[in-house]
Amino acid sequence: MGQSRQSKLAFVLILAVLLLPCAALPQQAPGPLIQGVGSIEITVSDMDRALKFYSEVLSFEKLSDQNVEDTNYLGLEGASASGVRVARMRLGDEYIELMQFAGTQGRPVPADSRSNDRWFQHIAIVVSNTSLRFYRDLLGLRIEGTSDNSGIEQEHLSGVPGAVVHITSLRASSGPGIELLEYRSPQNGRPISPDERATDLVHREITLMTTNGNDAFKELRRDHVRFISPDLGTFKENELGFREGFVVRDPDGHALRIVEL
Repeated sequence: MGQSRQSKLAFVLILAVLLLPCAALPQQAPGPLIQGVGSIEITVSDMDRALKFYSEVLSFEKLSDQNVEDTNYLGLEGASASGVRVARMRLGDEYIELMQFAGTQGRPVPADSRSNDRWFQHIAIVVSNTSLRFYRDLLGLRIEGTSDNSGIEQEHLSGVPGAVVHITSLRASSGPGIELLEYRSPQNGRPISPDERATDLVHREITLMTTNGNDAFKELRRDHVRFISPDLGTFKENELGFREGFVVRDPDGHALRIVEL
């Protein structure tokens, strides 16, 4: 009887010791959805001409040049094309990817484009004030700084008379920064066309990197983000540089390619 009670007591004490460290562990807060910013994808009409410009004029180094006919990749981009030629280029630590789609003719950049139109991008992107919440609160990018630009220099820089621009600089844990440009005056910038496609020459994508493509896909679905890709695409890692990916639009319609490396 005494021995039985002693065994039970020993068991209880051992169990308590085993459980104690687990109970004492602090609960870790979930990390940001996006851990890094990758390359910028640019649709072009003539790959050879674009390669010549970026390499000879801007001193980019060509890293790869391949033809992709994978229907998963074309579905990722929401593109009605028979294939796509993709050239990856590097300048210092930054990368771009040029894309020329085959078997289709994309629309040209509107001749009257202005720098306060939503489709205007020069790595910095033009947004409305709703996009900040999307990049900061949903994707988890951190604000590095803000500024307000106006006056003669800003007017000459943007080509927009009376321009007043609020600039927000964002960063992930790695990769280049993203600048959001909110034109507070004039507020007549035109929105991105709702039927803009990856084959159109105005099309740009920013690659964002995540540690779990499936979780990111589900979370953005739950938040009713607008998707270009119908499903999560899976690829051979050595072909495109990532295993899983999908393309969504931010609140202003800019395309974002979210990939798991």
